[in-house]
Amino acid sequence: MHLKLVLAWSFLTSVLFSANTPLLRTQSGAVTFSPDTGAILSVSPSGSPGSVWHSGESGLWSARFADNSTLDAARFHATNALYAFSWEPSPDKDALTFTYASPELTVRITARTRPDGIELSAEATPAAKPLLRLDLPGRLRFDPASVTRFVCPLNGNTAVGAAFNRAFFEQQPEDRPSGWNTVACGPKGYQTLCGGPLVSRDTHDPAVPLTVTDEGRRWLAPAIAARVAAAKAVVNRPPARSQADLVVADSAHGPYLSANRLGGSGGGLWRIGSGVREDDAPTALALVCGVIERLAASPTAPRARNGLVNLTNGPERGN
Repeated sequence: MHLKLVLAWSFLTSVLFSANTPLLRTQSGAVTFSPDTGAILSVSPSGSPGSVWHSGESGLWSARFADNSTLDAARFHATNALYAFSWEPSPDKDALTFTYASPELTVRITARTRPDGIELSAEATPAAKPLLRLDLPGRLRFDPASVTRFVCPLNGNTAVGAAFNRAFFEQQPEDRPSGWNTVACGPKGYQTLCGGPLVSRDTHDPAVPLTVTDEGRRWLAPAIAARVAAAKAVVNRPPARSQADLVVADSAHGPYLSANRLGGSGGGLWRIGSGVREDDAPTALALVCGVIERLAASPTAPRARNGLVNLTNGPERGN
């Protein structure tokens, strides 16, 4: 197993090794590792006091096997013969190598500088039990007092993301710790945006023929329009007719691809009027690409360009 992770920290390429402490230092800051376990002791930006974060209770990495048992770097130590740890600088002097050897698993971690950060790579060799996953780095910890805002993504069915302030990470009273409960809010989000409910048809509605509207033919290339006009798709969650300010692809069950101006005149919130089944995916993809091509070719003033959000580490499909 070979894994790589690029830490989100900008470093230049100079490196300094201490005889007693594994340390990567550059003009942008320094990362210090434990000489006994390899855990990250500190990540310190140049010119800033203190550390941004450090390894948590699992140490530099944690592993899970097929039988659901776990092993992490915190179990290893430089003085432990059974769960042995050692480290050394690489021959080219721009990296550190950490070796963890045990009866269950041998892990070799390389920490190497690169122009846009520090790369951690792992080579893991299990002895007998199949290895399911290796988390590198392991869980990280930070001082809540250093937090201004912590932003993370959420499931797309819940929200696009969440931002947490310092108080969320501080020690909580046992009788009322910070947290939240997930509740089903039903159609409230849609109704708030569009002014009313959508048309909710049977979940297992059959596919129906699609038509390209006159407006749609102005939006789509002829080849895409012809492809859509010959296709069928499930349309079981379309907007009400009054909510579709611009309809590109229509059906007897309601608009398939449409846009709501949300009270404005320039932009639009585009939406497909159903979930997209595997059979419908090529048609939906052709429609979406056709709309994006039209927007890119004819930007509406004062917009001069379009932005497409592409999450490098996002899911390949779905939310």
